[in-house]
Amino acid sequence: MPRGRQGDWKSNYFLKIIQLLDDYPKCFIVGADNVGSKQMQQIRMSLRGKAVVLMGKNTMMRKAIR
Repeated sequence: MPRGRQGDWKSNYFLKIIQLLDDYPKCFIVGADNVGSKQMQQIRMSLRGKAVVLMGKNTMMRKAIR
């Protein structure tokens, strides 16, 4: 499956962040440095159905929040 142009991907991601911030009254932002894939999988499984987990780069998150 082709990924498409980088600008399209970034703008869609940016819109998704904005939509999630509008839809949910609370947001929890954490740094995930040096977290193993197994531990991340366990976190995502425990939050499934209760929360939305969205991973992103710092600059994209900052731009969307501002």
